[in-house]
Parts: sequence; structure tokens; C-alpha cells
Amino acid sequence: MKKFIFSPSVFGGMKRVLLFVLILTIFPVSAQSVSVSFTPSVLFPHDVASGVLKISSPTPVRITGITFYSSGVEIVPKSVSNVGYVGYYELPFKIIAESEGIHTVRAVISTTNGSITQEFVVRVIGQMPKIVLDKTLLRLDEVNTVTFRISTPVQISNVVVTPLFKAEPERIFVVNGVGSFRFEPRKPIPLRFEIEFYNGDNHHVVYETVRVGYVKSSGVTINATPEYGTVLRGDVVKVNVQVANLREDEVKSLRLTFSGNVSPKEVEIPTLKGGESKEVTVLWCPVEGRMRIRISYEDDFGYEFNGSEVVVVKVLNESAVQLSGLNVQNNMGKVTVSGDVCNNGRSKVYNVMVFANGRSYYIGTIDPSDFDSFDISVPYSHAITVKVTWSNEIGQTFSIERTLTVPTMVEETKGNSWTPTLIASATLAVVVLLVVLAWRRR
Repeated sequence: MKKFIFSPSVFGGMKRVLLFVLILTIFPVSAQSVSVSFTPSVLFPHDVASGVLKISSPTPVRITGITFYSSGVEIVPKSVSNVGYVGYYELPFKIIAESEGIHTVRAVISTTNGSITQEFVVRVIGQMPKIVLDKTLLRLDEVNTVTFRISTPVQISNVVVTPLFKAEPERIFVVNGVGSFRFEPRKPIPLRFEIEFYNGDNHHVVYETVRVGYVKSSGVTINATPEYGTVLRGDVVKVNVQVANLREDEVKSLRLTFSGNVSPKEVEIPTLKGGESKEVTVLWCPVEGRMRIRISYEDDFGYEFNGSEVVVVKVLNESAVQLSGLNVQNNMGKVTVSGDVCNNGRSKVYNVMVFANGRSYYIGTIDPSDFDSFDISVPYSHAITVKVTWSNEIGQTFSIERTLTVPTMVEETKGNSWTPTLIASATLAVVVLLVVLAWRRR
């Protein structure tokens, strides 16, 4: 029987083999840690993401190469070789998105102890951010305030929206995904926007057209109501004018102008908010019974608008101020004229004066449906002209006059002097009286 004798050289080689096996047993390849991270986590086509492949091992291991296998995205660098002995290693790389979809990337790490495979998913989406308006029904010829939000499947930054139509502001810096603008459409048009944003370090500019509906503006309306439908000549009627802003935006520098005998001739309203109304009152002395009210105003974009309204009343062919109960007395050449001045109108009259043959009598103010009396002594003449002048509530002056015949001596007339028929009747009565007295004396 042969004896097996261990030589020192053989024993040394066996020790090295046993040590290597022991190392593999204690530190297997699976004990090495591999992780992948990249940003941004979701890409748009042609975006570039920055990634890092991290390898860590409890003991240094020799890495002979790292290779990426992918479809739909490109990894740069695609592979590296002869990394060497490392306990910790980072490999920076770039991901270039080529096509839309969910793509799996496989990283194969080759070592002297075997290979490790690490897979990760790259998501590439083709749906770009969109603008969502808070309202899609706009008013023509009004300043529309529109709020919008950015609808996006990924988190984006530095978002700037530029309306490709006349709007304020011209560039909108979106905060927390929300922005707003003001826009006054003069005609129906689709709204086109430029959206600029960043996904990570990737700069994008996209264009979007939003179709909206339009309705006609209700504008600013005038509703004028006279206090009375019939007016005497020279009388003054109140007209209540309600100005209503039926728009949704604020208007300014409103100006109302009135035709005819009106006080005031012009009224200004600084501002009128959307849905707000204001009432003004003017005094009108109609002549032909028609008054035109014109309105002009501006909006915040500087556009000017105009409108008008016609007010109609019936003007009676009768003066508001009348003379009544006129009396003329001639007492031995001393002539006195008396009577009443009546205000048949619905407004006050002022500075009422009565004139008769160079003499005057001041009455002053007469209230509506009231009268005042006068008594004037005048020099004798065959006829007397009685004239009344007055002013209405808007400062216009008017006059009426009547001509009376002065009776002889103690005779008296009301309204006009005695007619020849009355004189003849009186003479006949005197003759009859004389005949009766002579007959009784017989």
C-alpha cells in the first residue's frame, strides 16, 4: 500500500483554493448591491434624463464591463469596460427618449465572479401639457377675465403661457399650475397659446388652440321714465334715468347728454361695475315732446361705446300759467286792474311779475296748482295790456298777455269792457224807468 505524502508546494496550492472557495462562500456575487436612479422620472419624446448606476460590494470586486440593453430609449454611454477592482462605483449616464411608451432598460454588470443584471423602466409620454379654461363662453365687446390651469401628466417647471392674440398680460407666468388673462374679443376667434416649460433641463415650446363660444354683449342700457305723460307749455317734468351696466366687466367715463330744454344738459358717471346700475334725475321742459338721451362710455381696454334712447311726452297747447278773474275799474279816471295769476302746472314758477301800462306788480313764487292775486293802479287809457312773466324750474322765461278795454267813469268790466249791446240795454232800462216815473206823477 502506497502512502500519500503531502508536499509543501501542494499544500500551499490547496490553501489558496480553499481560501478562494471560502471567500465565494462568505461573499457571493449576490451580496453586491446595484441601484439605478435618474431624473426627470418621466420623459417627453427627445427629452434627456441624467442617471446614475451605483454598485457597492462588501469587498472589492473586479468589474470587467457594464453594458446597457434598451429599445425606445438610447443610453449614453452604452457600455464601459475594465472598470477594475471596486468596492463602490458610480456610473453616470444619459437617457435619450426616442419614442413614446414604457421601455425596459437592462444593465449587465460583468465581474470576475459572474454577472449581475439590473433592470429599470423608463416612461416616455407623448401627451403634452394643455390649457384648461375656467370658462369657454366669452362675451363679445367685453373685457373677459379668464382663469386657466395647466393640465400635465408630469411635474413641469418655469411655465410661461403667451396668448397669441391681444390680451393682458402678454406673457403669463404660471404659479402652482394656475394663471389668468384679460381679453376683449371684437369678433369670434379661436384662442391660440404658446406654452413654454421645462421638464428637468429639457426646454419645450408647444402650441395649443382652444375653441370657445361667444355671446353678444348686453352692453349698458338706458331706461328713462318721465314723471308725467302730458305736460303744459312751459311746465317742467322730472325724468328719472336709470343707467344699468349689463356687462360683466367695469365701464368708466360714462357721459349722458340730453337734447332740448333739459337741466343739467350733461351728467357724468365715473365708473359702473358689472351688474351695477345708477339713477339720475333731470328736469325737462318739453317743446315738441321728444328728448333724445345719448350715452358714451369706455372699457378698460380703451374701446368706446355709444347708445341712445328717446323719451316722448304729450305737450298740451295751453300755457302752464294763466290769467283769470280780471277786473278793470274806472273810478273818476282812477283805473285799477286786478285778477289772479294761476299756476296750472306741476312744477313751481318763479319771479312772477305782472305788468300793466308801465306799472308792475311782483308776486314771486307760485307753487303747483296754486294762484296769487294782484291789484295795480294804472293811468287812464282806453285799453290796458296785462302781461305776466315768469321763470320755470330750469331758468327759462315765459310770458302771456291779455288786452282789456277801460270802461268810462264808474263803470266796471270783468274780463273785457262793456259791449255796445250791454250799453244799449242799460240805456233802454234808464228810458223805461223815466217813463214809469212820469206816468205815476199823473
